Amino acid sequence: MLMISGVWRSLRRLWSASAGESGLETINRQGEITWCFLRGETRGKKKFMKKIIAATGLFILLALTLARGAKNDEQPLRVVPSVDLSRYAGLWYEIARLPNRFEEKCIGDVTAEYILEGSDRLKVINQCRKKDGKMSTARGVAKLADKNGPNSRLKVRFAPAFLSWLPLVWGDYQIMELAPDYSFALVGDPGRKYLWILSRQPELAEVDYQKLTEIAASQGFDLSRLIRTKHGPEISD
Repeated sequence: MLMISGVWRSLRRLWSASAGESGLETINRQGEITWCFLRGETRGKKKFMKKIIAATGLFILLALTLARGAKNDEQPLRVVPSVDLSRYAGLWYEIARLPNRFEEKCIGDVTAEYILEGSDRLKVINQCRKKDGKMSTARGVAKLADKNGPNSRLKVRFAPAFLSWLPLVWGDYQIMELAPDYSFALVGDPGRKYLWILSRQPELAEVDYQKLTEIAASQGFDLSRLIRTKHGPEISD
């Protein structure tokens, strides 16, 4: 994060310098940047836009490089050897999760539905109930992380399709454990930041829950913040 902040400061200086050449001025008020057009000819604006595009491209390139470097330091997760995606498709209930910003507004009734598209791609529909009682829906897609690797390592995207070329919009979805009858699953990411316990039913037998948490702990996940997900009448308790 410190390196990215340094890059951002450098880009701000470049943008400010470009603004001066094209007749634009930046005003920093309480940490916010406001662009004010003062003067400038078409030629100056074109030159300014070229520098903005170049600076933005540099920022994206450096961010991708830093992200790739961070991932190289992660210890790979032990995942199941293979998954029958046609059997994995269908509705799953979230039993527990580590806190994440995507579900901050969810109070319960969290589900994930996977619809097989082709042989190695899934349509994703995530839903949850918010405090106002309304359901929130997020739609995405999942693909193989590596066509030459196990299909238990997937990448999921919820960002718009036109951003799919950016590696940063794809998140890791790796199946660490899967019941023989596909009745429950344990999903995480190599950064040990995201973790989900999923079941085909709103409830999971305690013995199976304990088994999955032990597997997660053995792979380095901090379970002290694990949230048990409520479903149906439990939400009002």
